[in-house]
Amino acid sequence: MTSTVGRTAQFGGQTYIAYSGFDGALWLRTDASGAILMYDPDTKSERSFMTADGVVSPTNSCRQTGRVTSTAADYSGPIGTFTGSVVLVRYDAGACADAGIAEERYLPYVGLLQRTVTTIAGPRTYDLVYARVGGVLVATAPETSFTLALDAASYTAGSEPLARIALRHTGPTPLVYEQASGQEFDVTVFDSQGNLVYRWSDGKAFPQMVVTVQLNGEKNWSVALPLAKLGAGNYTAEATLATTPAGVFKASLPFTVMAK
Repeated sequence: MTSTVGRTAQFGGQTYIAYSGFDGALWLRTDASGAILMYDPDTKSERSFMTADGVVSPTNSCRQTGRVTSTAADYSGPIGTFTGSVVLVRYDAGACADAGIAEERYLPYVGLLQRTVTTIAGPRTYDLVYARVGGVLVATAPETSFTLALDAASYTAGSEPLARIALRHTGPTPLVYEQASGQEFDVTVFDSQGNLVYRWSDGKAFPQMVVTVQLNGEKNWSVALPLAKLGAGNYTAEATLATTPAGVFKASLPFTVMAK
């Protein structure tokens, strides 16, 4: 499971931050009192997600209520040990006897460290193993990931947003893969009917040689998407690593182009 906090959008004159992860996709903002509010685009209204005094109302179907019971709790897990700096939230059972959230632990400026949920087979605990905040690596455990990021979900026709691609590997041995040529990656864009409308590599020439790549750490690429060539509508950007065989590493994101 990956949780992401990133892009912003305006609703009703307020700025909200997009969150996606354990609780689906949410739009959240903090008001002057310190409360966290959630905006629902379908009903065009907002409700409390966490009050200023620490009462939490999650979005699950169990209709639970949580409360911050400590702002100086401890935690020890895959990313390290933190003493006296963790926010602990405990939840009531709500409407579910064998489901829902039991407790969560948060680290300021990082986010969710641990979530324990109730299941019919007993409690299940999820721990944070990797975090990147503002481009800075905060915590890590061995992993391999290939990601595509855009800086917003919608753009005006004529703009050229950057599609950012990252391949990351932190395992005990290097990640090894082959490329059939000097081309390292490709970016394509499809319209809402699945038609290919843009391919970054079209018209480009690459050295024709087999390349063996070994990676420990992270490689990054960025591509400007020429939206002037696209009409208004919904699209999907897809990034692939140019490996042999093809399709081993692939990531995609939807976005919208609006008329000027």
